[in-house]
Amino acid sequence: MARTNNSIDKLYDDHKHLIYALAHQMSRQTGHEVDRLIAQGNYCFMEAARSWPRKQKFSTWLYRALFNDLRNFARKNERLVLDNEGSQAIPSHYSADPARVAMFRDALANLSEEARVVVGIVLDGPEEVLGWVAHRSPRAIRGLLKEHLREQGWSWPVIWRTFREIKELLYA
Repeated sequence: MARTNNSIDKLYDDHKHLIYALAHQMSRQTGHEVDRLIAQGNYCFMEAARSWPRKQKFSTWLYRALFNDLRNFARKNERLVLDNEGSQAIPSHYSADPARVAMFRDALANLSEEARVVVGIVLDGPEEVLGWVAHRSPRAIRGLLKEHLREQGWSWPVIWRTFREIKELLYA
């Protein structure tokens, strides 16, 4: 059965809150402009409506499609820029505020080598090291990270000290 404009309009009206909520969430997490994410979400909605197999609720189908599409959009559009000294690549959404760039650079410089390794795993894409991490709690992700470090030969005291160092830096 072909979907008419009226049925798509009704689907959109019933589910646009999901587009806005996920776009705002992704904007907070990635620093991307919410308007660009909403535009991408609207495009994704049209694709999801077209490909919906009707074997599951549309909201479930749309949520998975939106989440994956917005996450991929944010990754593909992430730009790394060099700081003012041209020495360190940082995420582009930090580049506007020189004080924040300096804070980020100083914080990384003051970390131990072990802590830099852990931060590197997290920033470079934990999926590659830890497997699929979306929709896992921070506690579960920390557990996976600890297991990975143990498999790499790290001792428990080094892991605990490293996590404590990062936590103190984040919450200082």
